[in-house]
Amino acid sequence: MNEVGKSLSTLCRTFFVPTSNFFPHKPFHASKLVTPAQKDFTYSLPNRRTASRSVVLKAHRSFISRRSFPALFFALVLPFYQISHSRAETLTTRSRPLFLKPPMNFLQKPSSPLAAVVGHRGAKQIAPENTMASIRAAKQLGVSVVEVDVMLSKDDVLFIHHDNQLDRCTNGNGYLWDKTAAELRSLDAGTWFDSKFAHEPLPLLSELLLECNSLGLGLNVEVKHATDHGGDIPTEEDKVRERRLADVVCSFVQQLGPAICDPAKVVFSSFSIAALEVLDSRLPNYKRSYLVEEVPANWEETYRRLNCCSFNLNHKKSSKEQIQRICEKVPVFTFTVNDPQRAMELFSWGVSGVFSDCPRDIMDCIKAATVSPSLSSLPMPEIQFPHQPLVSTGQPLLVQ
Repeated sequence: MNEVGKSLSTLCRTFFVPTSNFFPHKPFHASKLVTPAQKDFTYSLPNRRTASRSVVLKAHRSFISRRSFPALFFALVLPFYQISHSRAETLTTRSRPLFLKPPMNFLQKPSSPLAAVVGHRGAKQIAPENTMASIRAAKQLGVSVVEVDVMLSKDDVLFIHHDNQLDRCTNGNGYLWDKTAAELRSLDAGTWFDSKFAHEPLPLLSELLLECNSLGLGLNVEVKHATDHGGDIPTEEDKVRERRLADVVCSFVQQLGPAICDPAKVVFSSFSIAALEVLDSRLPNYKRSYLVEEVPANWEETYRRLNCCSFNLNHKKSSKEQIQRICEKVPVFTFTVNDPQRAMELFSWGVSGVFSDCPRDIMDCIKAATVSPSLSSLPMPEIQFPHQPLVSTGQPLLVQ
């Protein structure tokens, strides 16, 4: 047993930090078990998209000896994690066993592909929302993830558009789902914003995915609800329409494959429970976000049942205490946050990220707060908007 203990101690010393307190070569005396010496360690679990989350555990001398199973645990399991010796502030003076239950956040917070600042419909303050011009503008602002909305045409082609009706953001009118793809492609989605965006077409989902891949952008695709507002209760007809949209999205993504629609870079979201159920069933490898205007009483049950990666809510309709309680359980993203100071306040409450129409302003504020409180914002880059000629309806559309 002495040889085994020495071998395990050498192994731990190789991978981590000096471990004389882990595997002592002399047996413990009973007197040492009365007031065990505590040692603090920080276990940092790597996260691809966000900063590492650290969980402070207490390793007690009284529970780790050369004859204990925990020794085997430390030797064989922990090499897969990045471990740093830390003098973290002591959380408690009460003695606890090695296999203590980690905090709820550690167990229940999955990683999310979303960034701390997400471009809402691209960069809609400086370019027409949900267009290729807006996506390119967001990239030039330094945004790493953009959010867009997907809807379904009368002939089952997936288009990027927010409102159910076309009046606000195009020169068309009526419901989008009543128009064919050829009719939608003939619309001008840019002039309403500024004449320099004249003839900006409604993008196809296929075009947008290819563009985001080319630009190296992460993507949040909101599968649109059929109601006028996200908080409205859907009718049975609305649910049928929402399921149909989600089904077409799933079939299309499966057809494209991960080379074009990468599960590591694309997350789906929706206000529609019906749509999220379809996404959970048919695209289990892709992450999902649960959207709400006002937090329902059963939000957590729905969140867990649909295997979501984040809970996205309207920051104007939730209190500080409510947001903080939810942040203790799951990653929270808030929309739509355009005031940098409000964004910093939400971050201080535990929010993981914000959706913003002016993402550069939020990022500048974060940078200033991180580097130096007195650091001024970086200058806005000059953004060029290449002319996008209108695609003739006589040309073939990308297959969807």
